[in-house]
Amino acid sequence: MRLGQKNPRTRRWARRGTRPRALADLRTQSAYLFGAICPELGTGAAVVMPHADTEAMQHHLDEIARCAAPGTHGIVVLDQAGWHTTGKLRLPTNVSLLALPPKSPELNPAENVWQFLRQTKLSNRIFDGYEAIVTAACEAWNSLIADPAGSNPSEPASGPSSVTVKGGWYKPLSTPLNTVAPPCAGRLFGDPPARCLAVGAQLT
Repeated sequence: MRLGQKNPRTRRWARRGTRPRALADLRTQSAYLFGAICPELGTGAAVVMPHADTEAMQHHLDEIARCAAPGTHGIVVLDQAGWHTTGKLRLPTNVSLLALPPKSPELNPAENVWQFLRQTKLSNRIFDGYEAIVTAACEAWNSLIADPAGSNPSEPASGPSSVTVKGGWYKPLSTPLNTVAPPCAGRLFGDPPARCLAVGAQLT
């Protein structure tokens, strides 16, 4: 999901007969949130990257693999974007990709997540710069993972909504990007890519 200084404007509550102002920004800095959610456990893993490309997708797959519970195998449902289907990706042994038919976003459950985050966390806002965009993306994602029931009231009381996972945060990371880190420790890694995920979360 792309987010940035040119973010969408959504409907707002206002007194009848009034026309509330909505913030708008003409600057163009942006970032991309790559996220995956386990519908059974209500947990997930995500990375925030400056571009949507093969390198960003590789970071995302590696993050999913690190957060998968031992002995499990994750199936990632995704569309056929070029960075999703390129042969340059190094697929982790505990992750498989399930590509959807072309031009069928209605079949992708992640679209509901992106719509919810845009409408409730990321719209009608002004971001000073890239770091503010990364912070907003991490806050939005962590709030979703921390309270999946509150984030998706249309879900029944059982299943994913019955799971509550404490959200994580991110912090500066001084070690190189290729350093093996403890699984699922939310942090900012490198400049400007960032991870934002639930601490201790696991995917199945």
